[in-house]
Amino acid sequence: MLRIRSIGLMGLLVASAAPAAVEGDWPCIQRKVGELTAAQMWDGPDVATAAGWRDDPGVAALAAELAQRRVPLDEAASRIERFAAAAGSDRDAKLTALFARVLERINAERARLVAGIERYARKQRQLADRIREAGSAGREAEPSGAALPDREERLRWDTRIYDERQAALAYVCESPTLLEQRVFALAREIRNRME
Repeated sequence: MLRIRSIGLMGLLVASAAPAAVEGDWPCIQRKVGELTAAQMWDGPDVATAAGWRDDPGVAALAAELAQRRVPLDEAASRIERFAAAAGSDRDAKLTALFARVLERINAERARLVAGIERYARKQRQLADRIREAGSAGREAEPSGAALPDREERLRWDTRIYDERQAALAYVCESPTLLEQRVFALAREIRNRME
């Protein structure tokens, strides 16, 4: 009987640890922002005017490099500076196009991250429900002697996975914020190179 009570107690503890302020499938403290807009960070020329330059292979290649998180911001700044110096009389138009492409790429990556965070939250909720149900079943029914160790082991394993995922949630939720900070910094670097 003591084992059954411990299963029920473990299920209740995990269920009560589930995030209370989850909005839909968004578990993060940070407000969910679906897409970043140029107006949030860009005071330069309208990005719509740079549409002709968006197909420029040099703009596309540099935007792809700058959007990668593994490229340090100081290295990105020097690449932007070299690009601006080589742009000649079309400097402002090319830099505006560069910003538009960087924003487009980072928004695409952010969208993937946000969707992944929502999947993560759904899986956590499903796991919490499974633990809660196992805890309730453990309190209500007395399983046969052979089934009890299996049920306890499954519950311990589910609880451990749940706890480890909850511990990683703060890091997971920071990923979109880090991308936002990156695109803001890149926008500032690009804008500073304009005439």
